[in-house]
Amino acid sequence: MTKRNKLEIIKDILNIIKENHNSVKITPLIRKSNLSSQRFNKYYFELIEKGLIIKKK
Repeated sequence: MTKRNKLEIIKDILNIIKENHNSVKITPLIRKSNLSSQRFNKYYFELIEKGLIIKKK
């Protein structure tokens, strides 16, 4: 098993969001993306910053 690179992880996160009808809570997203919370936050905030995902309250 090989490690995923940055683009593969981002693709996986976006696919998980898409599969959940563009609405998924953080905890299930972290679990399904198979990342630690620290690594997940790094990618999550980058995706928000770039406008690829939107955080709803």
